[in-house]
Amino acid sequence: MIRHGAPLLKDCKAMNLIDAYILPHYRSKEKYTKLADEIMKEYNNSNFLPLTNEQAIIVNNREDYKIVNTK
Repeated sequence: MIRHGAPLLKDCKAMNLIDAYILPHYRSKEKYTKLADEIMKEYNNSNFLPLTNEQAIIVNNREDYKIVNTK
C-alpha cells in the first residue's frame, strides 16, 4: 500500500473510478514533485497519473478517461 506522507490514509482506492493512482500537485512545489518521482520510481509497476494544479481528470468509465488542462 502506498502511503508516503499520508500516515492516516487507510487505502489509495479513492472512488475506484479508474485503474490508476493520482499524484496531485506535481510540479507545484519541489517537495511534491520529488515525492511523486520517488513514489513512481519505487512502485514502477503501478499506473500513476501525476497531475499539476492546472490539470484535472475527466472520467467517462474505468477505461475511458483523459487529463485536461484547466487553464
